[in-house]
Amino acid sequence: MKPLLIIQHLEREDAGVFAEVLEQRSTASWVVRTYAGDRVPEVADDFGGLLILGGLMNVEETARYPHLRDEMLLIRLAHQAGVPVLGICLGAQLIAAASGAPVYDGEIKEIGWHEVELAPEALGDLLFYDFPERFKVLQWHGQTFDLPAGAVRLVSSQAYPNQAFRCGRTSWGLQFHPEASGELLRCWLEAGSEELAAYPYIDINEILAGIERYEADCSRLGRKLFERFIEVAMLASKGQAHRTKPE
Repeated sequence: MKPLLIIQHLEREDAGVFAEVLEQRSTASWVVRTYAGDRVPEVADDFGGLLILGGLMNVEETARYPHLRDEMLLIRLAHQAGVPVLGICLGAQLIAAASGAPVYDGEIKEIGWHEVELAPEALGDLLFYDFPERFKVLQWHGQTFDLPAGAVRLVSSQAYPNQAFRCGRTSWGLQFHPEASGELLRCWLEAGSEELAAYPYIDINEILAGIERYEADCSRLGRKLFERFIEVAMLASKGQAHRTKPE
């Protein structure tokens, strides 16, 4: 399998538990750190798959962050070449925007541990087919998006109906953060304390307490999801990823 391309927008938003999966499976990867000035590749089929992580920027800030435009072009090239894509938070918004769907501010900031619900269509999805009907996830976002034309909603929540979707056969966007470990979350809370102070309904202590209650299950599901994405990428490398239902 060709290496997996990982696009990282912030130093403190790395691949988290996904990186553990890559190491355990001895899967080759190449990290593009846009915050450090790394250039986004201009071709997609040099890679077995794309993992696009989160970030503080918004998709419309292409003048300030030109790499966002490059990433959306790369996503479109990946779709054309049949290269699987997994986008997390900002990554999901980039997939939506690259596919022609609007991205915009949500009604509230959704930060902390929140319950999401599996859509019926997820039962036939390669990543989510046996996930619990309802499960806790870590959220940290203020924007949302409409589903791209032809996309399938897989996970929803009361505040944000488009929590996860599949676009085409092998591209997925997730608004929540299955990659985040407790260590990563503590780092985010420390770095984002000033931002969070502006939203009195967000309780930092409650989020910290949730690490003990929810981290183990969230990390287990996150690892499962990413292992399945790698398997999809392996099949795609062999020209076999043309099914949407698990066998």
